[in-house]
Amino acid sequence: MLAAAAAGTLLTSCAGEEPQAAVAAGRDSGGERGEESARASGPGDAVDPEASWVVAVTDKGGAFGFLGHQHAILVTDWRAEIDWRPDAPADSHARFAVPAASLRIDTERGRQLAGLGEGPDAGAVHELQTKMLDAEHLAAERHAEIVFEVTGVERGEEGRFTVEGQLTLRGTARKLRFPVEVSRQEGGVRFTGEVTVKQTDFGIQPESVAGVVKVADPVSIRFQVTTRPR
Repeated sequence: MLAAAAAGTLLTSCAGEEPQAAVAAGRDSGGERGEESARASGPGDAVDPEASWVVAVTDKGGAFGFLGHQHAILVTDWRAEIDWRPDAPADSHARFAVPAASLRIDTERGRQLAGLGEGPDAGAVHELQTKMLDAEHLAAERHAEIVFEVTGVERGEEGRFTVEGQLTLRGTARKLRFPVEVSRQEGGVRFTGEVTVKQTDFGIQPESVAGVVKVADPVSIRFQVTTRPR
């Protein structure tokens, strides 16, 4: 199963501001709000971990897909470096790194952020967590880090931008292009968006049960990244 961390790395611009950079690390140890910590250094604003999250949502497929569950995979440990340049968006840059072993499937908070209802029982979640990180899926021991690096930003209509970048997952790199919305939030800036990737593009075969109930190949990555003044 794929829990890519790409989309949380947002860089973009706000007209009339000087170029700024944000460097922060966030951790959510149990997938619940209030258990996060952040460390920030460098100039500019800091990423606010309490108002920032990334969650990957898998869907169901197969002839009996209606018998299965959708799953939410929450990024619980991450580090972001964001440098947005309002006067020259194309010169902006960002990098977002996630330890693969820090991904958590079907936590209460993850499913809430994904807009999903009740999920599998605790035993099934434990089994899914183990499978997600094993050698046939994310191969977390061999490929310990998932990285998304922004390579370009295009300005669109007011508050809208298009981000281009490269996602490296399980040792395979793929280019991504997706829209991002930017808004002001209590003195800070919020970046939100969604991007779809395919597990098979990264050498991952969607999980199945007897070949009839399986996780669909496309995975939706939804994100919100908020920066605040130091």
